[in-house]
Amino acid sequence: MKRLGLAMLAVALCIRGDLSYSQTSHDGATGNTKIFGGLASFVYALMPASAPARLMITGGVGMYNVKVDVGSLSGSSTKVGFGGGAALAFKLGTGSTRLVVASRFTTVSTDNASTTFLPITVGLSFGK
Repeated sequence: MKRLGLAMLAVALCIRGDLSYSQTSHDGATGNTKIFGGLASFVYALMPASAPARLMITGGVGMYNVKVDVGSLSGSSTKVGFGGGAALAFKLGTGSTRLVVASRFTTVSTDNASTTFLPITVGLSFGK
């Protein structure tokens, strides 16, 4: 019985890598913040691959470079980041292609305070 549980866990658990880049402007000041980084995550599907829609939870760790420009001042640092979130994957047709809508709360341990963001992504998945 324990082997069956581990086999089912191995089928539902996979590893995903994400690269991201974002830029925001500052309210009330000239300048912007740029974030570039990558995150390696474990993804656990709560429904079988045959389901028309699958709920998945994710959690991982990565490295991010945060660059802040305010007026003539600029600073940059590369730090560890952590992320966790959820996704819904909707089956498209009879194959294994799915439309994925996901979001994850990400925090980067920058020098004076944490930088946090909540990206919302939409994409396609090919495979289970």
